[in-house]
Amino acid sequence: MQEIPSTPISLNRKKSSHEWFVCALIFFAVYVIYLVSAPRTVVLEDDGMFILAAYFNGVAHSPGYPLFTWLGHLATQIPIGSVAFRVHALSGFFGAVSCIVLYYIALGLFNNRTLAIAVALCLGVSKTYWSQAIIAEVYTLNTCIYLVLLWGAIHYVRNEGKTSGKFLPLMFFIYGLGLCNHWPLLILSTPSVLAVLWPKIRLILRNTPNGLIFLLLGLCPYVWMVVRSQMDTAISFYGPLDSWQDVWYMISRQGYAAADHQIGANYADKLQYVVYAMQESGRQFGPLGGVLALVGFVRQWYHWRKNICIGLVLAYLGSTVLLAMMLGFFFSPLYQNIFKVYPLVSYSILALWTVLGVREAAVFIMSNFRIHSSQQTINMVFTGVLLITGLMTNIPYNYRANDKLGESYAMTILNTLEKDAIFFAVGDLDVGTLGYFNLIEKVRPDVTIYSVVGLVFKNRLVDPIINDKDSNHKIMSEFIESQQRPIYFIASIPDLYGVRDFGIYHRVDRSLQKGQRVVVENSLVKEFFENLLAMDKFYDSWEIMYHKLLIADNCRIAIHLYYFDHPREHAAELLRVCRGYYGLITAANILLSYPNPDFDFISSLLAKAERIRDEAMLVEDSANYSLIKAIMLQRKGDSVNAMQYFKLSLQEWPDPKNPAIPRMLELDKQMKQQQTK
Repeated sequence: MQEIPSTPISLNRKKSSHEWFVCALIFFAVYVIYLVSAPRTVVLEDDGMFILAAYFNGVAHSPGYPLFTWLGHLATQIPIGSVAFRVHALSGFFGAVSCIVLYYIALGLFNNRTLAIAVALCLGVSKTYWSQAIIAEVYTLNTCIYLVLLWGAIHYVRNEGKTSGKFLPLMFFIYGLGLCNHWPLLILSTPSVLAVLWPKIRLILRNTPNGLIFLLLGLCPYVWMVVRSQMDTAISFYGPLDSWQDVWYMISRQGYAAADHQIGANYADKLQYVVYAMQESGRQFGPLGGVLALVGFVRQWYHWRKNICIGLVLAYLGSTVLLAMMLGFFFSPLYQNIFKVYPLVSYSILALWTVLGVREAAVFIMSNFRIHSSQQTINMVFTGVLLITGLMTNIPYNYRANDKLGESYAMTILNTLEKDAIFFAVGDLDVGTLGYFNLIEKVRPDVTIYSVVGLVFKNRLVDPIINDKDSNHKIMSEFIESQQRPIYFIASIPDLYGVRDFGIYHRVDRSLQKGQRVVVENSLVKEFFENLLAMDKFYDSWEIMYHKLLIADNCRIAIHLYYFDHPREHAAELLRVCRGYYGLITAANILLSYPNPDFDFISSLLAKAERIRDEAMLVEDSANYSLIKAIMLQRKGDSVNAMQYFKLSLQEWPDPKNPAIPRMLELDKQMKQQQTK
């Protein structure tokens, strides 16, 4: 391959009207894509939570994200589309601005406008970056802030530290603002900026004392967050932050400690996340992107200064490999969904490497084949192919203008509740979607939504930070006893009365005895579930997950209403309703509770579930297969094999909360008693 001389970084080149015109074209091209593909209503992930916090200028989930929340509140005041769409458009705005900043970085590195445009557009239409630019999320703002810092670092070093005296203080201020958005990811990216600045590190250290003042000014949104939490706002994740301990609990994310470091997760899980991050990197820019990025990674050392290359590598590794090593997640589909949106900064670096790979491919062709075209033309052809293939590959995953699963779910619940009902929500799905329609769109204002664990809504009954289970149970019990209003819930509340099970939710029924459950059919709920069954294809991973869980809820009531007594006679319909891993496991578990279960039929359901066990979103859900298998074997009288499956369930989910543990101990006791007889 012909050797290319190193390209000087020229970030001080004279700006022309063409430059601004190019920037405007990039911005509008990317932003239009985001606006056209963005959901028009609330969707899943943390979408509803952030929209609620933004609309009420409240406090989002830990660590609070005060910068995004405040900017989101401003966005909700713009009278365009729904409130949800306005906050989605804010994420898209920062996504498009990030592309502009990356364009300027690439322009200095490549000294070629065509390639710089390609870098910006590659990031803009990349799979995961695009997905986060069309919903209410903090990651495009984090990427924008990081890229501004990276551009500033390159600019400062190239100008031999002779920039305006206001430049470094401004950078410290921007860094402080970045910490008010997503401090963990920004800190992981900080070594990258320091590596670029290393040639001028002594000069920077001399200016650090003054810079710290501006850093503290950048942290002021956290002060506002604490003050705002005291104002009885409608949305505040933990409620009033009354002490330094409360503030630290919020900002340090202590509430997520159990999720971030799960019992039983080990270095094998971490290594799997590293491999997963590499695989996701190869999927961002279509089928050609991975190979070109690898070429660019190798060739960067020949073209760009070492401090720049080291900085880019550290930026890529920070929110991929380093993050994977720090987290303690099980390698399960749910946590893969959580993890995969973190590396947007890494993908901005990947865009630089990918387009450098394009340039190297063009040079190789020019050097080895007789092509009567200029290198610039070949660059344009290659980048065009790269962008078109990336765009076509990623459109199905990110065109979400018609996504209405969250809306359909929330409206079905709200429209089927009795007048003046109380609804206890617990998860992201119900809190985000129900909260959005009830509090923002004013659907069913007679309904009052509470959080079971006291999060998000200001009408909390329990303290979410203290989280004393015994005290919380007493408070909840007293509240339920005192109410004459109809009470509905998704997850468990104190078991004081019987319940009516509608599939999509439960209703407390004071006429029923404690522990008694009656399955009820509702026409609107049934229609909702039938529509779910007709939806065969989802691209969004969160919609895929919740669709499976809702199918299992439908399976639960359908079996009781139609198939419980003679399941084998209705096998075809039962399998239609109870499809997927969760549906099959649910069906097997319910049928196993029958006094004289059909073990052969249940075994056939479990065999089908085993073949699609990779659909389980959590390790505990996967371990549930072994648990149900063990219960079935125990009921059949096969204690030895039952014990093996109980142990297997515990091995798969080595957590004290695993329900296999008490069953295994009880079975062990019974087996020992039989041996002594």
